[in-house]
Amino acid sequence: MDGSDDECCYYYDAVDSDGDEEEEEEIIMLDEDDVGLLDGAALPPPEEEVEHRAICWAITKESLAAAQEQDLSMVMNLVNVERHNARALLAHHRWKMERIYDRLDMMGRDALLRDAGVVVLPEKSSSSGSSMAMAKTNPPGSVAVTCNVCFEEYPLGSVSAMDCGHCFCNDCELCPMFIS
Repeated sequence: MDGSDDECCYYYDAVDSDGDEEEEEEIIMLDEDDVGLLDGAALPPPEEEVEHRAICWAITKESLAAAQEQDLSMVMNLVNVERHNARALLAHHRWKMERIYDRLDMMGRDALLRDAGVVVLPEKSSSSGSSMAMAKTNPPGSVAVTCNVCFEEYPLGSVSAMDCGHCFCNDCELCPMFIS
């Protein structure tokens, strides 16, 4: 036998087992790489045919705004704060409601707000503070307010004011949101 025979496998198959006819032997010579391919097992599909699907989707502007409104409403009701304070609280916790629930349970309302840098003024000061903040940025007789973030003019209905007196448009309120 030469050296190439050592790398091959030999198989034979007895066709007739009752002995009446002559036994026929078949010798099949196969490469070691081919062994197992004749078992009838399905071959893996070529790499071009393999379909890779990612489990993800794009967030539309409308669905993002709806999700933010829902989270804002939940935080406003849960912590009993105004819209801009709820927005600041959500931004501090990277819009993760689970973190807000956990911190509220562990620390309490006042510590939760203090940790996020949210200052809640008493009821009387809060309403007059917001109107004073609007009066500072909105001269008498005008219907537009300047956003302190992008410095664009906006109508009163599309601008929010913080207790500290800073005004910002509703487009700029999305800026501190982190998606993770």
